Amino acid sequence: MNTTSIDYRSVNGRIRSCLAKTLEIPFEEIRNDVDIGEYGADSLVMALVAGDMNAHFGIPVPYAEDMAHISTVEDLSEFFLQSAQNLPQQPHG
Repeated sequence: MNTTSIDYRSVNGRIRSCLAKTLEIPFEEIRNDVDIGEYGADSLVMALVAGDMNAHFGIPVPYAEDMAHISTVEDLSEFFLQSAQNLPQQPHG
């Protein structure tokens, strides 16, 4: 697991970066308040984003049903941030 700090800014930036790369859209055009479907994201893209969040932050890949309420990048960021906050704390040392 990566020890990268997990905060809203890092989660949101990682999601936007993954969407931009996967969908071949400039990063600057990925807005927090736009429905992800408007960018052409489908369940496969969402699975790729979830896998990236797992690889980068160690956040478990959620079930599709858990993500059904997500419509914007903001929603997705909040979802993954909440999931990260539920992870067991790693000992410092």
